[in-house]
Amino acid sequence: IQTAKPKRWQNCESLLSSDKRLRIRVRHPMDAGVATGIPAFFIETLHFAAPGGMPLGKLELHKSESENPTLTLRPRLNPGVNEIQICGRDTGGGEINVKVPVSQNAS
Repeated sequence: IQTAKPKRWQNCESLLSSDKRLRIRVRHPMDAGVATGIPAFFIETLHFAAPGGMPLGKLELHKSESENPTLTLRPRLNPGVNEIQICGRDTGGGEINVKVPVSQNAS
């Protein structure tokens, strides 16, 4: 999971402020579809959840994002949370489903 600017957060009050940073890089071509013969192919949405499925936020990406985007989040997590579930989908129907470990000591 890699460098993209968030377009819009929804239902993400828990992600607005934190002393911790979570940097993830997504390996994806993020094709805009402007080159002849290459259709648009990009990540449309990423959903973030705490263990147990508690939603933390939703990120909508667009075709203007860079290839292999890096995302930096500042999640406000309850003590003891040691991972974030990231699920998403691209325009080709491909799914992203990964658990990202969260260090309790890093900031």
